Amino acid sequence: MEDQHIVALLWERSERAIDSISRTYGSYCMSIAERIVCDREDAEECVNDAYLRVWETVPPERPQSLKAYLGTIVRNLAINRYRRVHTQKRSCDRVSELLDELTQCLPAQCDWDSLTDDMVIRNCLNRFLRELSSRERRVFVRRYWYADSVTDIAKLLHTKENAVYVMLSRTRQKLKEALKREGIVL
Repeated sequence: MEDQHIVALLWERSERAIDSISRTYGSYCMSIAERIVCDREDAEECVNDAYLRVWETVPPERPQSLKAYLGTIVRNLAINRYRRVHTQKRSCDRVSELLDELTQCLPAQCDWDSLTDDMVIRNCLNRFLRELSSRERRVFVRRYWYADSVTDIAKLLHTKENAVYVMLSRTRQKLKEALKREGIVL
């Protein structure tokens, strides 16, 4: 079902909208959440919470891309859930690993909640991603947006893990330089 039709159902407050979202984007949302929280039950809760959040925000929002809108909501909910679980016990360390990798090139005064709200940094990141080659951008997004493992990215690209590690390292260095050029203090 097309995004416009699902959004129209949401605007009509039709409960069929949630079923349509689940059928169309359920596996996409689960894959995002599971990579972050590393637990199927927690991932299912994140996805269900995301459906509720979409129900509550559309209307008044009218997303251009329902997939991107939903993916962002699921990702944020999963990161929040990961933080809550991780403070209580040691579990999957994937998110900590990703955040540690990016720490070197993110502003010192920045926390993850304010990062998404800061238009200057967001615009700089968007420009940076547009300047990357499609391969570099794909690797960067798969790693830091979708939380894919280096092993999974290497398989996807039919390359060695070491090549992915090197590409990510160089891309993070480019990001650090791009942020410095923009006057963003590291």
